[in-house]
Amino acid sequence: MEDARVEAAAQVLELIGDMDHAFACLTTMLARLLDVPMAVFSIALEDRHVIRAAHGLELRECGREGTFCGITVAGDELFVVEDAERDPDFRLNPLVVGEPHLRFYAGVPIHSPSGMPIGTLSAIAPHPRSLDAAGRQSLCDVASLVEELVLLRSMAVSDPLSGLYNRRYFEELLAREWRRSFRHLQPISLLVVDIDYFKTFNDVYGHAIGDDRLRDVSQMLKRQFRRPGDVVGRYGGEEFIVVLPDTPAEAAIQLARQTCREIEEAAISHPESPYETLTVSIGVATADSRDDLQRGPHVLTGHADRALYEAKRRGRNRAVFDPSHALRRATNSSI
Repeated sequence: MEDARVEAAAQVLELIGDMDHAFACLTTMLARLLDVPMAVFSIALEDRHVIRAAHGLELRECGREGTFCGITVAGDELFVVEDAERDPDFRLNPLVVGEPHLRFYAGVPIHSPSGMPIGTLSAIAPHPRSLDAAGRQSLCDVASLVEELVLLRSMAVSDPLSGLYNRRYFEELLAREWRRSFRHLQPISLLVVDIDYFKTFNDVYGHAIGDDRLRDVSQMLKRQFRRPGDVVGRYGGEEFIVVLPDTPAEAAIQLARQTCREIEEAAISHPESPYETLTVSIGVATADSRDDLQRGPHVLTGHADRALYEAKRRGRNRAVFDPSHALRRATNSSI
């Protein structure tokens, strides 16, 4: 359950990456409603809290162990400490004896669209105080607004059938990762994944069964590409796309070949295919030099598309590396 919670938290953190102003407005609203100097919206990852918006606090992240927000997430309910210095459980806490010299804390869990507690909205003060029923309700009401924003964002950027990022948002993420790769001169790889003979499958079994197979492939891709920064999207129809930051060509083609094998070994029946099971073809491309990165992400997408065409030309059910890349002789053999 904790692994699923951390995964949901990481997804939300990525999802709301460009919504700082909206969440800052809500933390400011909470601080004014409760008349406290500090209010915080944080996301709880495996070992730390990442602060996504804060009013009156400069801290950007802190550890999870023993923190007030960590207790709130673990308990999954409203948590209030009216005077931490007088509470034997918290008076030696680093956040009490050091900055921000916390004495009052009131927090509620923030949930992902799937219902996982992925963070907290909290009000903080360096002096003791109580929180009446009206204050508790105000805290819960603002938390509901935070969750509503996360839900609306999720609906706006997700493909409703597969649950993956939709094409529009994927292209935003790709542009963001591209800028990061260019800034640090790190390689970035792209995979274009296409389900083999899928039109025939739909024609024979119908779109309802075809949609089930699309969901199956979506889940397998999500399980395969789970590193921080990996992004999987549905590009349209039976085509998917994966961006792999800080991933050189050799690693990208290995991951692509492994994906082909795992989908074939899932043995999802497809009698209309010469392989008799559902398979995919994958085109792989990498930008790993300043010249590559200067050309922009659309060039990388074009190279991956050409590699996908080559994979189909060779008989499908294989991953092929961008044939225009300098490493083609070392990586272009089929699985």
